[in-house]
Amino acid sequence: MNTIQNSNNGSSIVPIGTPIPGVVGWTYEDAAQENKHIARARRIARLSRKPRAAVRPAVVSVEDTLEAETGWSRADALEEAIECRRDARLYGGRRCH
Repeated sequence: MNTIQNSNNGSSIVPIGTPIPGVVGWTYEDAAQENKHIARARRIARLSRKPRAAVRPAVVSVEDTLEAETGWSRADALEEAIECRRDARLYGGRRCH
């Protein structure tokens, strides 16, 4: 016979199928099965909450990013940088904005 420790009702060992005092329709076996079911459900819920790998965005080139953020092409940016350097060389170290 399966038995479990139960110190709540004054006896030290009771059979698993014994009804729980003060709880109508429940036995110790029912309570153990329910506890096992709830523990399994919590474990599954905890596993399903783990972050998943992020979806990798499509590869975007530097030129596409530059044009999207500034409206300039790479050639425009290079031309402006060359012009700013020339102005700095001819007219001093002032910033070109």
